Order: sequence, then structure tokens, then C-alpha cells
Amino acid sequence: MDNQGEVLLGGRYLLGELLGSGGFAKVYLATDTKLKRKVAVKLLHNAVRGGAAERFRREASIVDKLRHPNIVRVFDAELIEEPCYLVMEHLQGEDLSQRMAMGPMFVQEAVAYSCEILAALSYLQGEGVLHRDIKPANIFLEEERAVLMDFNLLLAEDLTAVTKTGMIVGTPRYMAPEIFYGASASVQSEICSLGTVLFQVLALPDMRLKEKTMGPRKDALPALAEHRDDYPKKLDEIIARATALDPECRYESYEAIAKELEALGVDDGAVEEIEEKVEQKLVLGQSKEEEKPRSRGHWLALILVILLPIVWLWARGPSSYSVKDLVVVAGPGTLHISWRSDHS
Repeated sequence: MDNQGEVLLGGRYLLGELLGSGGFAKVYLATDTKLKRKVAVKLLHNAVRGGAAERFRREASIVDKLRHPNIVRVFDAELIEEPCYLVMEHLQGEDLSQRMAMGPMFVQEAVAYSCEILAALSYLQGEGVLHRDIKPANIFLEEERAVLMDFNLLLAEDLTAVTKTGMIVGTPRYMAPEIFYGASASVQSEICSLGTVLFQVLALPDMRLKEKTMGPRKDALPALAEHRDDYPKKLDEIIARATALDPECRYESYEAIAKELEALGVDDGAVEEIEEKVEQKLVLGQSKEEEKPRSRGHWLALILVILLPIVWLWARGPSSYSVKDLVVVAGPGTLHISWRSDHS
């Protein structure tokens, strides 16, 4: 039932509009009747049992302890009695997958959001946690921040994984290639996923990253130049290193890639490179305009402009004026006529 407006969870949370639905849970907009505020409630399907239910409880137990401005906040949870649910802050805006439907992002915007998610991932690492499902749908964009959410695949170092042996978890399109071959999730696999997201939001559309991709990526991602030219070339190097097929060739830490991304915003050379491209486009546009053949109407107008002063002088009387040293200079966008006249 999509509208749960009459359902009161825990005697406190009044369910309203359905915000989203997944394989084992639905998310509702709700009202916290005690604190009089809007919240989001992630409600586990009653039919969910086994590993999925255990992952939900693990997500709640871990996320409840997290406190970071770029990680969705959990306020409350019910993990014992059914229905099980999480109560989270209500985010206002859109997730990155919805933003991608509008077309490629501005470089500065994409880089800024990436740095915020890197900060969140670095914080998670300090808590002994990996996200394991970094993708556009799990990155929410509010007016002034990016928020990492949907932690149902969190892996804490001190917890035993509840997925079956050999089972691949994550979103294939954005997963690091080594994960398909049984490698454990790591900082490098997280960086690869975020690097793939960064490439995708800047290179839209790129059919080499298809929604139904089910196998590991076997080739390096192409340069952004195939899709746009309004970016510093250093960004190609950053994405290439972040998404390298060999995890040992990737950045060693979240801080390392964040440092290089942040440098793009203050790199005068990068700014000059973009400005130079724009200037070249303008100059090229002007040159093409100048090279265009003059139309018949243009030349007719030019002849009339030259003849009119002469006709006017002649009409005043040929005995009154004589025109000497007539000079006509015509060029792209310019026309200059001069003469010397003697009054008799």
C-alpha cells in the first residue's frame, strides 16, 4: 500500500507518501509526532527473512553510530519487533541518478560533490566501515551538500559478512573489476566506484557503461575529451588512476585523490587552459564569419554606398564641385570612403 497515512509506527511515526522502494524495504515520508518534524522511514518488508533481514539490522546498528555532515543521519530504529524500520533525516533535493537525467554536470559541481563523498568515505574508514555500493542512486544532492546514503551493504571489519560465499554484492555498472573475481572490498575498490561515477556524470551519455552491465570492465575508461572539452586535462589523469583495472595502480587513500581534485579548483593553469579553449572558439568563430562569401545583396549595398556621394555631388551641379582623390577602403565589417573636392 503506497499511502500509509493511517499507520503509526512505534506510537510515534505517522507514515505518509511513498518516497522509494527496493528489493527488501520501502522508504516513506513520515511525521515524527513527538518532535513535530518530517523524517524518512525505511520499512523492512514483512516477507524479508534470512540474510537480507540481517543486513538491514546490521545497517541500522552501524549507521546509528555515524555522525558526519555527508552521511545520512539515523534518528531511531526498531530492529527486534516487526515491522523493523529505520528513522532517518528527511533529505530534500534529488539523488545523483535523477540529476544525471538532466545531462552532464558542470565540472566544478561534479568535483565538489566528489570531494564531499570522499570525505564521508574517509570518515567511514576511520569507523572501520566500507560502503560497498557507491552509485548515483546512493548519493543525494541537497542545495549545499552531497549525502551518502543506503548503507544496506555496509561491511564492518569486526562483523562477519552475512552474504553467501561467492555472492557478489553491489551494482555491477559501478563495481571495481576485481570484485567480480572474488577480491575483498577495499579502499581502492571504493575509489574505483566513485571514479566511475565521476566519469559517468561528466561524460553523459556513454554507452560503454550500460545499465545492464553484469560483468567486469575489461578496458580503461576513455578520455573525457570524447564527450566534452570544457575541463582541465588533469581530470583525465585523475579518473584514469582512480578507475585503473589494477587496484595497485589506484590512489592509496581517499585523501590522496581528494587532494588532487581539490587542486583543480585553484589551479590557475587549469583555469587558463579552459579560458584559452573558449577564446580559441571565439576567434575561430570570427574567422569563419569573415571567410563567408559576400552575398549579392551585400555587394549591391556596397556599390550604392560608394555611388551615392558622387551622385549627390553631381546633382549639386558639375560646375560647382569637382571630386578628386576618391579613396574607398572596404574590409570585413568596415567601409571607409574619402575624397577631396574643389569648389569652383
